[in-house]
Amino acid sequence: MLLPAGALAVPAPRWLDSMTPTPVVPPPVPLPAGALRTLATSPVNVTSIAYDLTLDPTTGAASGTVTVELGSPTVAITGLLLYMDPGLAVTAASSSTGGATTSVDDAWGYRYVSVSLAQPAPSGSAASVTIDFSGTLACPDQQGRQSCSMQQELSYALQGSALPGVYDQFQVGGFNAWPAERALTLRTPVGVSAVASGELTSESTEAGMLVRKWTTPGYASAGGYLVVLGQLETSPIAGGSLPSSVVYAKSMPNFTAKMGSWMGSILPFVDAQAGAPLPYPQLSVVKLPAGQGFPGTAGHGITLLSESYGGYGDAYFEETLAHEHAHQWWGVLVSPSDVGVTRLLTEGLATQTQVHYAARLLDGDARERFLSRRLREHQMLLRYHTNPAELPALVVASPQLAPADSVGHTVWAYIKSSATLEHLRAAIGDAAYAELLVKYAAKCQMAACATADFTAVAEQVSGESLTAFMSQWVYATNYPELRLSFSEQPAAEGVEVTLQVSGAEGLEVPLALLVTLETGEVLRRRVTLPKTGEAVSFQVPSAVRSVRPSARHDAVIWSRSAQDGDVDFDGEVDGFDLLYCARTVGMNTGLYQEGGEGLWQMNLDFDPRCDGVFDGQMTTADLGGIFAAFGSLREPKP
Repeated sequence: MLLPAGALAVPAPRWLDSMTPTPVVPPPVPLPAGALRTLATSPVNVTSIAYDLTLDPTTGAASGTVTVELGSPTVAITGLLLYMDPGLAVTAASSSTGGATTSVDDAWGYRYVSVSLAQPAPSGSAASVTIDFSGTLACPDQQGRQSCSMQQELSYALQGSALPGVYDQFQVGGFNAWPAERALTLRTPVGVSAVASGELTSESTEAGMLVRKWTTPGYASAGGYLVVLGQLETSPIAGGSLPSSVVYAKSMPNFTAKMGSWMGSILPFVDAQAGAPLPYPQLSVVKLPAGQGFPGTAGHGITLLSESYGGYGDAYFEETLAHEHAHQWWGVLVSPSDVGVTRLLTEGLATQTQVHYAARLLDGDARERFLSRRLREHQMLLRYHTNPAELPALVVASPQLAPADSVGHTVWAYIKSSATLEHLRAAIGDAAYAELLVKYAAKCQMAACATADFTAVAEQVSGESLTAFMSQWVYATNYPELRLSFSEQPAAEGVEVTLQVSGAEGLEVPLALLVTLETGEVLRRRVTLPKTGEAVSFQVPSAVRSVRPSARHDAVIWSRSAQDGDVDFDGEVDGFDLLYCARTVGMNTGLYQEGGEGLWQMNLDFDPRCDGVFDGQMTTADLGGIFAAFGSLREPKP
């Protein structure tokens, strides 16, 4: 599934896409070779986009008008570029400056319409462009892209189909790259239900047609602009802070009750994460039927998700629903102005949200164990199924530098982004991170913010400089492989622990440590490894059994004990290490394996620390390092 730049989505289940065995997610919409090249060299501001659309979902017959209001303080307005379904044809074009001409290019599943103004609007002025169109929607699925589907029971049209999109030629990013107000007047046959992005302002019958009007306030957003229509039913969702319902095809009620129940938990969880209720009069959660080829997206007051995720089990389906709903904040209402060059604060935050939603009922050590195992998926995808050295930084210099292949883009946008955010969360602590999200949402809701604003809020709540963190893991790529050992000596109040680390020289590495005492009690300590590689010390009340970094760092900070064969970080090689790794013999890191978990169907019990030869397969050969060092002891002890 490929969508325009900045589109919000979840990775598509493998069996929805017949072209590739891997999930497909959106790279930027390409500009066709023949498209208009005489556009202004500085961004034209789009102030409003208004649609008047007549659509019959049983046939796909569509006709309508899109009016785009433009303004520019610095350059003359010479034209713009629209993209729409290739089944539609432009029937007329006009402008407020005295006329307009059009030319058409078909590429990548879209019809691109270059609009040139007969009389350019001078800098500092405004212009209005109106395009009339009609035809029958083709809803192509070329290169994995599908921006509409016409079925009698449930149809949908994303921006770029029956809703012509304004091409973001300056790669700002997002469906609404400008703070443009949106308006949609939709005309359908009587008896056709509909929901859409925005707030429903009126509903009436005119000339035998149902006429509904939606408006969306003007703010820059990566959220989708879309309409869903057909023979629809609604099921109310209980437990939320605003009127909400699951919307589904009347003849396909499967999963509706489950989705409604899950949303009763997801709504308050995400509200609490953002520190505020959603500012909509109502929320529609649309259940797409399985097999339509489109997995889902989110827009102002509307979320779409395919029931295809039910094929991965209820737990993952619920997680994914939490991911998509999280986009109401992380991408729709709070959309970084640099979303064209990063997915850190859209897909990264949404993926992190779904993982922590899954852990919401746990606390303490139980929560840490759950997250350690759940986040192993991130570690395996980064370590075994992509070359991390080839993945770009999380903020790239231009949209063209983001990975375009399906696996690379998914791992970069979803996995590497959320893993880095989890590294930050562990580094500054859960309480500070929770405060960060609340203050970031408050500062940047419907406002012009970028990754730098998120960083500034993080520094404020943590009281720490994050310059090194961001430069090392967000604006550059580093995967240090740490080797750790520790020693103890008596102190005035208990025991002083000295942690010695190699492999991170030249980097400033924050670590959340889990310190297990000989009593079995687990303490948490946060340290920062200096660039010089010097040892760090801290005190604990009594003798220590093991010191290990939180597994929440593991995807980007690959740590090992300095003692070969020691997998539990106690500095010794014994039966605990052997038995732990022996149970993994026969496991592998393969994608889509029988009995695996989640979208990638991976075995989350595979622990890379047991993979002594690092080939993604656990055999008896991997136990060789443990056998060779068996009986090694840590000295001295206090």
